[in-house]
Amino acid sequence: MIQRFAGWWLALALVAALLGASAGTVSAAATRTWTGAGATANWSDAGNWDSGVPVAGDTLVFPAGAAQKTNTNNLAAGLVFDTVRFTGGGYRLQGAAFDVTGELRNESPSSDTNVVEMAVGGGGGVAQVSGRMALTGANTFTAVAAVTGGTLLVTDDRGLGADTAGTTVSAGATLQLSGFTGIGNEPVLLAGAGVGGWGALQSLSGTNSAAGVTLSGPVVIGVGQSTLVLGGLDQAAPGASLTLVGGGKLQVDGMGTFAGPVTAEHGNLTWNSSTPGTATVLRDGWLRGTGSAGSIDVTAGLVWPGSGSSPGILATAGNAIFNGGRFKVDLDGTAAGTGYGQLSVDGLVSLASNATLLEIDLGFVPSVGNTFTIIKNSGSGAVQGTFYGLPEGSTFVAGGLVFGISYKGPGGAGNDVVLTVLRRVNADLAAGLSVQPATASPGGLLTYTATVTNAGPDSAASPRVSMGIPGGTTFESVTAPAGWTCVKPSPSGSSSVSCTGPNLASGASASITIVVRVDAGRNQPISATVGTFAQTTDQDSVDNSATVVTPIGTPDPRPYKLYVPGVARD
Repeated sequence: MIQRFAGWWLALALVAALLGASAGTVSAAATRTWTGAGATANWSDAGNWDSGVPVAGDTLVFPAGAAQKTNTNNLAAGLVFDTVRFTGGGYRLQGAAFDVTGELRNESPSSDTNVVEMAVGGGGGVAQVSGRMALTGANTFTAVAAVTGGTLLVTDDRGLGADTAGTTVSAGATLQLSGFTGIGNEPVLLAGAGVGGWGALQSLSGTNSAAGVTLSGPVVIGVGQSTLVLGGLDQAAPGASLTLVGGGKLQVDGMGTFAGPVTAEHGNLTWNSSTPGTATVLRDGWLRGTGSAGSIDVTAGLVWPGSGSSPGILATAGNAIFNGGRFKVDLDGTAAGTGYGQLSVDGLVSLASNATLLEIDLGFVPSVGNTFTIIKNSGSGAVQGTFYGLPEGSTFVAGGLVFGISYKGPGGAGNDVVLTVLRRVNADLAAGLSVQPATASPGGLLTYTATVTNAGPDSAASPRVSMGIPGGTTFESVTAPAGWTCVKPSPSGSSSVSCTGPNLASGASASITIVVRVDAGRNQPISATVGTFAQTTDQDSVDNSATVVTPIGTPDPRPYKLYVPGVARD
């Protein structure tokens, strides 16, 4: 359970409002505005400021239109300022750390980013009002970080300062984490959908994490090409909800007070938590995890019990309605949860028969007779519908095994969805080889017909026919059926012909014609052997090859021959 003192988010909101107030309300010893007109880019260069080098207690302003926007604080480390304020964009501050008693405030134009590389400490906080500000240092400030507009980017574990005051993100604003940043126990209060609807909290790159966040109303979290791990979710009040966008992975662990609906709109929502709300999966969304939801509603997308590379049990206390999409399970062993994935449902199970696909990821070799209850239905009603193309009692092939599926498991009298390993896939291939003419003539041609026949009972995947070029001959040509591809022999490579075709159905056959020329000086019989195999298991390989031996006849002494049908033979 994520521990929060009562009403902490109200206190954060109050402090955020104070930080978001006009900087003019803060009393300062002097206000010094950066001009960048000095000979160097150092803060100690008086020519860079409109009124001399800053001292403790001053307010520093970095406006639009100034020069030398990449500049260095070479003053004493830890110098305490009242406020450091950006009104322009494109700045990069580096050098010695400094403290603020008021705030580090960003009011840059919406298209600009200001980067603060040094550590910021003191009793003040951060006010992100407009534009974008990046904090890359290990900060120690102790007041709230208030993101009321624009975007605040953090790339260090301590980028949000001490975890005593927390961070608030108002509706329309965004907090970004990037580069394997873990903000730990920093209290974070999120509201709204963020800048452009891409998330009030965003994970940009790497694996980023937080011990937990609190949601105020409907909240969008955006995860790009990265992973965001949250230790849990709380809610500020009833009415909170969570939507994932961005295409990356959001993993929610642990238990909190959150009780609203979650939506996987775009990305992998790995739900290892619990909510009485509905988990909705849209076209570009995944729902994974080992947690539970009040119900599961799948418009499209993917439901895949388990987390990471491990299977698991994903549960719902209510209905599981698949209006489309895919249901995927890992089969890595025979125990539900630890060995294979399972969806546990306490209500109605409904599968749109023309739109819901079943996917199997087989990670071990089960035995014939093994069963897998991939949907455990504790409700009283029968399963409505079936997976696409898999009616009751049908079979399918995965990993060289034939599985049967029942929606009435166990034993045909229940309402679980059960897979049973029926047998190993077998395509009994046989090779045949014939040759014309029956007697070879030195210098003449031999035409071989290589045949592969599938006696079943299953289709043969990628059947292949291979024949070595017989000794005493040279290759002339090869002809194969439509859809087959052949590799011819080459002087520096293989001395055989190999042809691969599309799946060969049970009971079907295919023939390959190979023509060779007998060497002029050949006086020994010519032996040719053909072999056949496929990606599908063949449990009887005795007949997978065939050999034919052709004797050598007397060469025809007539160098010129003319055949005129029905007239003469010379």
